[in-house]
Amino acid sequence: MTGLSLSQWRAWLISEYQCQVAEVAAFAMIAARCSHHTQAASFFTNIADQLLRGRPTVLAAAAALDIDERELAQAPLRPGVHEFTGFVSWLALHGTIGETALVVRHDWILYCAACAALADAVSPQVSGPPPIVLRYLKGYASPPQQVLDAARALVDQALRDGEPEAQVTRSVSLTAITLEGFWRAVLAA
Repeated sequence: MTGLSLSQWRAWLISEYQCQVAEVAAFAMIAARCSHHTQAASFFTNIADQLLRGRPTVLAAAAALDIDERELAQAPLRPGVHEFTGFVSWLALHGTIGETALVVRHDWILYCAACAALADAVSPQVSGPPPIVLRYLKGYASPPQQVLDAARALVDQALRDGEPEAQVTRSVSLTAITLEGFWRAVLAA
């Protein structure tokens, strides 16, 4: 992936916002579903909180691309974005603790790798995105180690608690598939 056009940058940011809205709701829901498990509830609440703390930067990046909050909220979901948000919503309703933690870990690794590659591709360009957009993108250039470690610990604990390995791993492959759909939707803009 090399540099994106302005319409692709706008599609990425709108899609990012839409996915985060679904992720915040999903992680809050799974935290409530597993409130009996303090470690899991804390982990999923923390993920939702991290996304919410990044909201001001998303809004500033959107403004730099001439996208107002109304457009962010009302833009139609692109098909690949719809698949990703549907997957996250399904996890919120049906995912087990270990399964969802593994998906979160895999999602962070894959999404951050794509963001790092995109940031590296556009950084040297003279006509790249506005600085706040690039700063936001670079903020996802590497997954937070504490999130990866906490997710791994949660998966390990779920397995020790008797969650079947087949259950823990049943959805992880869909992470790459839905993220690929997300990026296809952005590139199609």
